[in-house]
Amino acid sequence: MRAGSRVVVVVPAKNERARIARVVTTLPSWVDRVIVIDDASTDDTAAQARACGPCREAHRWSTTTA
Repeated sequence: MRAGSRVVVVVPAKNERARIARVVTTLPSWVDRVIVIDDASTDDTAAQARACGPCREAHRWSTTTA
């Protein structure tokens, strides 16, 4: 890694409640930020992702347009 660089991982997910914690908690320690994009899950994928610790974000994908 280059000094001053940041690494952001974006994880698309749909109905991955059972697996999302393992995905985001086993990323290498040099990952600075994890963003989970919840693609209209009907389970609580986003809540599970947020519960995995700091620097975990979960955003709902919106297909609506303005």
